[in-house]
Amino acid sequence: MTDTLEAPALVTLDDLQAAARVLHGVAVRTPLLPVDALRGRFPEGIWVKPEMLQRTGAFKFRGAYTYLAQLCAADRARGVIAPSSGNHAQAVAYAARMFGVPCTAVMPTTVSPAKRAGVERYGGKVVLAGTTTPERLAAGDRIAAETGAVVV
Repeated sequence: MTDTLEAPALVTLDDLQAAARVLHGVAVRTPLLPVDALRGRFPEGIWVKPEMLQRTGAFKFRGAYTYLAQLCAADRARGVIAPSSGNHAQAVAYAARMFGVPCTAVMPTTVSPAKRAGVERYGGKVVLAGTTTPERLAAGDRIAAETGAVVV
């Protein structure tokens, strides 16, 4: 038997507007900044959004918070699992702390000490599993099956 992945549904404008409402007053509203050095090559300009200014230092907080916000109370009570090598795990741990939700980050055995410390600083528990993404995902699924936690 061959496992196949279905393409995720496309994000709609309504989805984006709903997420913006959820994130209003929670996420840092990061600016758009022009890259003047490239203005001559691109008449419309190139703009960057410095998401390192966001909570946890990455854009991933936006998705983590939005996802946790839509979970029902029963799912939140079971906790969440974040298979990740760093930024996603930190974002989920941070958002989980905001909601009072237990968080387990499944990280590689080779994880950077700074990324691990970030998860722990935000209240997440770290479980080390392998060195590859498939190993982290499988470990996250096993923990979810054992605990009932939601994989984010």
